[in-house]
Amino acid sequence: MQEPLSALEVALQHPALVLLGEPGSDKSSFTNHLLYLCAGALLDQKKNLLPKKWPREQAMPVRFVLRELAVDLTKVGAETWLQLNADARDRKLLDLVFAHLKTRLEESQAAGFHDELQTHLRSGTCLVVLDGLDEVAVAQRPLMRAAITALRERLGPNRYIVTCRTRSWDDKHPLPAFHTRLKATCSRTASAWRPALCSASSATPGLACVRSQWRGWNCPAVVLLWVMKKTAHRTKSGFRRSRSAVTP
Repeated sequence: MQEPLSALEVALQHPALVLLGEPGSDKSSFTNHLLYLCAGALLDQKKNLLPKKWPREQAMPVRFVLRELAVDLTKVGAETWLQLNADARDRKLLDLVFAHLKTRLEESQAAGFHDELQTHLRSGTCLVVLDGLDEVAVAQRPLMRAAITALRERLGPNRYIVTCRTRSWDDKHPLPAFHTRLKATCSRTASAWRPALCSASSATPGLACVRSQWRGWNCPAVVLLWVMKKTAHRTKSGFRRSRSAVTP
């Protein structure tokens, strides 16, 4: 049987990707880490942090939290824009998206970067992550899909990754020109964790804490990963360092 593709391999194959997964399957962790690598590669090209085969010309990292963008869309009553012709609708949506981006940059004390970032988006040199379509209210999703489609079709040839929980995805209303893929690495990650968690030689405080609280190593992978994540945040000990040695 052919080995399933990793999330990175799928992202390399498909410039516009919807990454589906259950809660705890690390959709956001994957995209955040990929954005981090792209940012690091642009800041210090000598370190060559980009994943193998990732196009350097599409590495400017941009992240939208879709529930936050949805708030701004609601404030201006953007639902009525769906009644406009495509050009007028997309123009309004893009204007709002750029205004939203400017606000987020201002909050991060990086407002001076807005014009340059907008230039990158229009020229197609970005990796754009749109995180959490499932966190947008069902009634707002047609508008959010229109906004995502406007980004994809009206700007340059950026790379796009949309994340969404599997149960919230509607196959009847897909995103045009986006490839949809289920993130299936959760069980592989948990399988790599289990030996380290059960090993007597794994003596870091974080691992010991997990072992003391959870004995059901044959539980569903997503449950085990959830327990480990919660413990990692709670203990803030050597658990995260141990993680790097066992995560595939």
